[in-house]
Amino acid sequence: MAEIKHNTLNDYLNSLKEKNGSTSNIPQLFFIWGEEFICRKVFDTVISFLLPNDLRELGYELLEGEEASIPVVIERICTYSFFQERRVIAIKNAPLFNVPGTSPSQGFLKNDIENLKNLIERGFPENHYLVITSPNADKRRNLFNTIKTSGIAIDCSVAQGSGKTDKEEQTELLRLTMKMVLDRAGKGIDGDAFQALVDMTGFDPATLNDNLERLTSFIGNKNTITIEDVYKVVKRSRKDPIFELTNAVAQKNLESSIFYYKSLCDNGFHPLQLLAAIVNQIRKIFVVKIFIETQVQKGNSCWRQGNQNYQHFTANTMPFITKADEELDKIIVQWGEELKNRDAEDKLESNLDDSYESDSDDEELNVKPTKASKRKKKGDPDKKSGANKGKTTDLIIASNPKSAYPIFQTFLRSDKFKLSELATIMAELSEMDYKFKSSSDGDPFIILEEMIIRICTNNFHNNGALLR
Repeated sequence: MAEIKHNTLNDYLNSLKEKNGSTSNIPQLFFIWGEEFICRKVFDTVISFLLPNDLRELGYELLEGEEASIPVVIERICTYSFFQERRVIAIKNAPLFNVPGTSPSQGFLKNDIENLKNLIERGFPENHYLVITSPNADKRRNLFNTIKTSGIAIDCSVAQGSGKTDKEEQTELLRLTMKMVLDRAGKGIDGDAFQALVDMTGFDPATLNDNLERLTSFIGNKNTITIEDVYKVVKRSRKDPIFELTNAVAQKNLESSIFYYKSLCDNGFHPLQLLAAIVNQIRKIFVVKIFIETQVQKGNSCWRQGNQNYQHFTANTMPFITKADEELDKIIVQWGEELKNRDAEDKLESNLDDSYESDSDDEELNVKPTKASKRKKKGDPDKKSGANKGKTTDLIIASNPKSAYPIFQTFLRSDKFKLSELATIMAELSEMDYKFKSSSDGDPFIILEEMIIRICTNNFHNNGALLR
């Protein structure tokens, strides 16, 4: 059959309806995987397509709890109904594929999955259908290929990244969710109210759906949901990603920085975690600022502060960045070789001394050195190991030159800082990290908050005052 995206499901089902009177073209297996809220909607659509309301009472069986196992699924799908020909067996959130980071024991047994795969390949009894939802799928597995070949796989996943394309896909799904709820209720919503609602829930279609339904009930006879309605009814449930904080700090946006800092602290983040994220962001900006200053000293105007677009950056700045990274990498490799050779010389001198002492002892005891005593110890410098490979460093600006846009954003952020200011910030952040790990003096939540305020307000005239 095929694999389709969830937003093309209606077109696909309509194409099956066009072939009147025939069920041979309808796949007997529907595998739905991805974002839970979308899976629920797609699942309901598929069940309604296979079994209209008048057929559902006798022909539909949803397996839950202990029954939601592969042996039971196989038994039920192969059992004929006494009441009607069409029979649909369904199972939700089936762990057919292990979730990354979990143990295989949390999924189905390997032997059971193999039995299901064999049954799918052989085919189900006529007019018997199996509908499965799963939180994830592994397209590399033979089981997924079997499902896609014999049935239909419906991809309900949504990009979870923070890039422009991912954000647009997330926003589009939230708007479709909003339209579905409001159209059903015959209501509307102000643009500001919708944005406030999204800001309070984040990318969570299920929560957005529930909040919109509550709002449509709350406004009663009113036709439009306003931002005041949102603030009265909805509580903030969004869990902010840590990059929201680091981006706000890098932009010197004080209001957003404090907002996200407190939100992350309320969600259980420790100041050390947030400090590490801020250090990582400031370090990137510091490295970029050093690069810019170095290029200026060389007479290369590859970056024009406050007056450069992305196209100019990729064409004029990236070549200089790539060259500087290559030169730095060569220096680091050279340093590694020099250190390795120096270490090898030291070990050779030490071995010679040990050998001399050993030979003297052997002569006194009239014992010859054995082969084992002459073997090289594990870790000798001439032994091939990963130590001979080039090392990575966070001083490299473009670790992935093909993805230039994040680098461009870091250059834009660097315009907000002076080189001397960044050096002071890095020194104080380092001292703060040591303080947090070695002493219980002071409240780390307050200390880090004050540091964020100082970064955003350019207040570094009294270096290290907070830590003394």
